[in-house]
Formats: sequence, structure tokens, C-alpha cells
Amino acid sequence: MKQRQRSNSITRKLYNIIITTALITMIIVSFPVIIVFSAIIKDNAIADKKNLMHEIMNQVDFNIASISAECRRIQYDGELGRLLDRYRKGENVKNGIDIRLNALIAPLGNFYRNVLIVTEQGDLFTSITRISDGDLAALEIKDFASSDNYYLTRPFYYYDGLNNRQSGLSYIRDFTASSGVRGRMIINVDFSAFISIFKSVEQAVDHYQWIGYDNKPIYPADSTEPLLALDKITQASLSSGADYDAVIENGGVHNILIFSKASGLILATQVSQAKLLEQYNWFIFYYILSILLLVVVILAAALPMMRRQLKPLQQLSAMMKTFSAGQMLLESDIYTNDEIEELSNSFNAMTRQLRFYIQKTLENEKDKERMRYSLLISQINPHFIYNTLNTITYLVRQNRSSDIVAVNSALIKILRDSLRIDSVQIFDAVEQEIEVVKQYIIIQQYRYGSDFSVNWQVDADVLHLAIPKSLLQPLVENALFHGLLPCESENFKGVINISIQAADDKILVKVADNGAGMDESSLADARRWLKMGAGIRGKHVGLKNIIGRINYLYGPLESGSRLQIESQPQQGTTVTILLDRDQQNQPDENVFRFE
Repeated sequence: MKQRQRSNSITRKLYNIIITTALITMIIVSFPVIIVFSAIIKDNAIADKKNLMHEIMNQVDFNIASISAECRRIQYDGELGRLLDRYRKGENVKNGIDIRLNALIAPLGNFYRNVLIVTEQGDLFTSITRISDGDLAALEIKDFASSDNYYLTRPFYYYDGLNNRQSGLSYIRDFTASSGVRGRMIINVDFSAFISIFKSVEQAVDHYQWIGYDNKPIYPADSTEPLLALDKITQASLSSGADYDAVIENGGVHNILIFSKASGLILATQVSQAKLLEQYNWFIFYYILSILLLVVVILAAALPMMRRQLKPLQQLSAMMKTFSAGQMLLESDIYTNDEIEELSNSFNAMTRQLRFYIQKTLENEKDKERMRYSLLISQINPHFIYNTLNTITYLVRQNRSSDIVAVNSALIKILRDSLRIDSVQIFDAVEQEIEVVKQYIIIQQYRYGSDFSVNWQVDADVLHLAIPKSLLQPLVENALFHGLLPCESENFKGVINISIQAADDKILVKVADNGAGMDESSLADARRWLKMGAGIRGKHVGLKNIIGRINYLYGPLESGSRLQIESQPQQGTTVTILLDRDQQNQPDENVFRFE
């Protein structure tokens, strides 16, 4: 009886200690915590505003980058350069230049209104005949930028051919055509696309302003002076750091500046303290209420929870430490009929699953290697498809229906061979590989003309044999692009010789061209790369793919004898691959099927 009373006394003492400590702690800590927490909320609010401003700036930068890209595309247009050169030499091709400008900008959509070019001699060319007041104002701007910069005019309004009021913005940049003609280019775009971006700023700040790289306000239209003094903006830009933003506090107003490294624009905003923290008012109230509730919960449950939960938790913690030390057969035997028991059961389930997955991982490692191999087979060069579609587009414009059918049929056959849904094959018949290469050659001859030919030397008794799938096409592609096409001689006639022959228990595959070839240094680098599997990047991607697959099927190229390369400058390059024929007896192991 006395022992029970002593236990109750100790419990009361613990409660008294907890209550007293909690109350004193709440009184001492609450006010400083509220002050610190308010500062954190303020910092978070500023960070949220900056993130929003950065997102808006990124959208504007994207639009300006798109305009800049189209400016470069027009500038480097070969046909436009030739027309300007003819005009400079005295030919009357002004209408042709205007038509070419219209053809370059018309497909870009409603965002781009027109483009104007003014040469150093003062000659004006434009994609449309009706020039707005905004265009005339842009033409009057002198010394707008250096060759590395651009200039954005203030937004302007005009009436289109249907008498509808439109908003515009002029992008001005130095212009140098491919023929050397110099001047300036003005691209007039629809400013409404920018206005929709700016509207997302209005609800978040009290005032905002877009400032050009020349420190002149661009938008809103009624802005005449920057929100901050220019010296403060300059000082802030120098100290903006890696995030390219700065915050300047002035009393209860926060000036948030976002600097664009890409476009040179500045987004200047002013946010009052009330505007900054208005979305966090409920959170401050919730925080204070949470502190009070937390104290009550601790007072009501701390001691019983410690007595009831501490011991099984310590046991489970010890088991986890033992398990992490490597004793993976360990299982917990805690029975508390609560979440601790569920945690114990989850721990046991985790250990069993972990053991299972380790075993499963070991068993599936080979399957993963096969999957990686299948990905190598399925690689299709997107530039090849893109160029083929461009070829088809060209043939369509020429009304060459039979040629379109031929090219399209060849592309379909290649895609049908490369993209198989039901299975991915490691090996394929030699005759099928030859058919794929022939279709590839058809496409390339339509693209580059008949400036090259292909000679085949294939033993009849190897046509039914299997070789690694997609082996020939990358070799022919390398011979064409790195051998024949770099040769610029008018009398040059490119030839690709393809040989597939049986040699005892081997299959000898040889692809040779009479193209540019390689010097001794480049050949040595290529051979070292073929042996080591690294060292050359950017070209010979097809060979890299082939080496990866041959390494998987036949083992690493330790001696380099399985794949060899010979080359001489201006005489061509020969790639030779030696394959084993004994793989043909294992067809079932060389087909991966995805259920």
C-alpha cells in the first residue's frame, strides 16, 4: 500500500514538473518564437514573390528568345541574302525581297505581325505593304544597340486592315545577311501575348514596371520614370548574385527586382508589408493556436505515453540497428496491440520483402542486361526521320508522285523493321538486313541525288544466316556521312562496297567507301576508341552502338580483332566485322518478348 502511494506521489511530481516546465517554457519562448516566426514568414513571403516574378520573367524571356531565334533564322536565310546582294548590285528585286520576307514570317502565326529590314544605305524592305505608326517610330530610333544587344520599343497601338485596334511591340537588332549586306531588322510582334503575362503580376504586387536594358521603362504604358533611382537599380544588379534578384526595403515597402541574364530586362515591383503578409495571416493565427493546443496535449499525454511507448520503441530501434549491421534474418516479436505492433509487423514484412527483392534482383540481372541490349537495337536517329520527311515535302512541292511513293514506302519498311511491338529480336536474317539497307539507300539517294552508288558482294549461302539486327545500316550511314559527303570535288563519284561472306565458322562483314578517309592520327584515335570503348565523342555514333551490342553478344573487344578499321586520307575507309556462326543454333534465347 505504501509502495502504491509512493508511485502515485512520483506520478504527481512528474505531472507538476511537466506542467510547470511547460507553462514557464511557453511564457519564455512564445514571444521570441512569434517574432522569429514572423520574420521567417516574411522571408518566405518574399521568396514566394520572387519565385513568382522569376516564373513571369522566364515566360517573357521565352517569348523574346523565340523572337531572337526567328530574327537569326531570317538573317541567315540564303535566298534572302542572295536577293539583297542582287539589289545591292543594282538589280530591281525589291518586290522579290518583300515577298521573301513575307514567306519567312507568314508561317510563324499571329504572334509575328511583320518584319522590316533597313540597309545601311537606307533601303527599306517589309513583309507587308501597310506600315503602322509604331513601325515608323521604330525606324526613327538611332544608335539603339550594339551588335550584341537588341532593343524593345514601348508598346504601341494601331488599326489593322479590318479597322480593329491591335497592340504591338517592335524588336530591333543589327542585321547582317549571309551575303554581307548590313543594316537593321525590325520584327513587329503582337503585344497582347505579353499583356497576358503581365496580368499575373498585378494581383501579387502593388506596383510593377518592366525596364529595358537601357534602364528605360517599357511597360506599363504610363510609366515614365523607374520605380527606383537608377543608381539603386545598378547597385542591386551588381549584388544580385547567382539568382539574379534583389530586395530593397524602404520603410514598410519592399522593392523586389528580378534581373534577366538572357534578355537583359528588369522586373521592378513594389509590395507593401500588408500585401506581402496577407496570405499568411491565417497561418500566424493557426501557429499561435497550435502552440496552445500542443502544450495541452503534452500535459495530458506526455507521461503515460513515455511509460507505455518508450520500451517497445527502444526494442524496435535496437532490432533495426542490428538489421542494418547485416543480420538480415532478424524479425521483431513486439505485441502491444497498437501502432507500435503494426510498425513491428511492417518491419518484419520489410525484412522479408527485402530478402525476396535481393534474390529477385540477382535473378533478373540478366533480364535487365537483355533489356539494355534491346534498347540499343531500337535506336532510331530522329534526324534521319526528320530529313526523310523534308525530302518527302520537297517531292510533294515538285509533284513527283511516284518518287513520293518510293521514299514513303522505303521509310515505312525501315520503321516496320525497327519498331516491333510484339518482340525485339537480337538477330535477323542477312537478306532482311540487306533489304533494310537498300530501303535506306533509296531514301538517301533521293535526298542527295545520284552522286553515290552501292556495290554488293554477298555469298548466296549466307543469305539465310542470322547476324546482329541493325548491324549494316549504321555502317553504311557512317560511310555516307563521314566518307562520301565531306568530299566536295565536282568530279567525285562516291562508291560504297558492301561485302558479306562466309569464312569457316565466321561471317565476314566489310563496308568500304572511297571517300575522305582519315589521317594516321585520327585513325589511331579511332582504333584506340574501338579497343577501349571511349575516347571519341560526337561522331561514329553508329559504330559506338554496334560495339556495345557486339561486346554484349560476343564479349569485350580485348584484342580489337573482332572489329577493325582501315583508312587513308582521300582514299576511303574500310570497316570489317568478324561474327561467329555458332550463335545461329540458339534462336529461342535471342528473342525477348514483353508480356
